[in-house]
Amino acid sequence: MSRQSLPQLIVQIQQLLTQILQHPQYQALQFYCDITLGDVSQFFNTLQSECQIKGDSHPLTPISNANRLPTASGINI
Repeated sequence: MSRQSLPQLIVQIQQLLTQILQHPQYQALQFYCDITLGDVSQFFNTLQSECQIKGDSHPLTPISNANRLPTASGINI
């Protein structure tokens, strides 16, 4: 099994978070906790930026604003 780079894994996580947020079952849960999916997404956005700053040689698929998750305040991150 070949290992994926950290940036590649971050992109996959962001895509999964978007799918979860948009899933009807998740939306129907009315699930509330101290950490939102937006908080988790912000963490991975920051991690992705750090990977780019540190010069990781693996190209990243940019996460467009359309794919970013809203924070608790409704602002896309």
